[in-house]
Amino acid sequence: MALVGEVFVADVIGKPVLDPVGEEIGKLRDIAVVGGGPFPRAAGLLLERKKTVLFLPWEEVSIFNRRIISSRKRDSDLAEYTPAPDQLLIGKDLLDKQIVDIDGAKVVRVNDVKLAEEGGAACVTDVDVGVRGILRRLGVERRGETFFRTIRHPLRHQMISWSLIQPLHEKLDRLTLAVSRQALAEIHPADIAQIISGLSPEERKGFFGKLDLEMAAEALHELEPEVQADLITDMDKEQAADVIERMPPDEAADVIADLPLEKAQEILGLIEKEEAQDIHELLGHEEDTAGGLMTNEYLAYPPGIT
Repeated sequence: MALVGEVFVADVIGKPVLDPVGEEIGKLRDIAVVGGGPFPRAAGLLLERKKTVLFLPWEEVSIFNRRIISSRKRDSDLAEYTPAPDQLLIGKDLLDKQIVDIDGAKVVRVNDVKLAEEGGAACVTDVDVGVRGILRRLGVERRGETFFRTIRHPLRHQMISWSLIQPLHEKLDRLTLAVSRQALAEIHPADIAQIISGLSPEERKGFFGKLDLEMAAEALHELEPEVQADLITDMDKEQAADVIERMPPDEAADVIADLPLEKAQEILGLIEKEEAQDIHELLGHEEDTAGGLMTNEYLAYPPGIT
């Protein structure tokens, strides 16, 4: 048994894989899994060596943990990787996929995948849908833990068991919960914004891009204007428009106002006409005037209420 304990995929992708005498034969690029049981089972490792991708069958893996990955074979004994119809790749096919419920309502995104021993095989047992998974992929999980300890807000694991997800199938474009939508506890957007503020510009971009659209919109409002502008400017225009659309018009107008003119026009052109008109109206007011402090969202009461 090569796998002992539990391993998160983000902790091992990119790590060197060693041959029986300790020489590197390549770096781990992805992990192939197959269905056919309650949990997808590891079928082999994809190793990147220069411009070649080699395939190491799982039965030839001697050690697999977050510190050491080793093979029973030398690189000369391995064949180049050829996609197999019954296999899916964790990095390519599972990470960043949306999880929806049986009614099609989006719940969360897969930020990381956990492998553990099940029935004598290494299997995908859980998917990480929380902030911890994003931090782990960025290589800053420990920094995140330190931050949350300082604000006395434990950084929890937010996991969904694979047993709640429908079986794998070819041409996977999303994962589906086998149960109705469940409430998942989330960290407050202000805390998300504090995490983003403490990251480097490149780390911010990676972290923000992993948030689902609703959380991204809420966290964006909590950030400093220059950080808001940097994040939206770096996004592709369709994704940026999706985030802006989920913000109240007054908050969206504040963000749009700080963008380069061309980027702002592109985003406004992709937003639904009515919402874009609301934002245009608010952009006509200076930020610190009464008009600029207003919102055009309102509450409506039925006649007769006094």
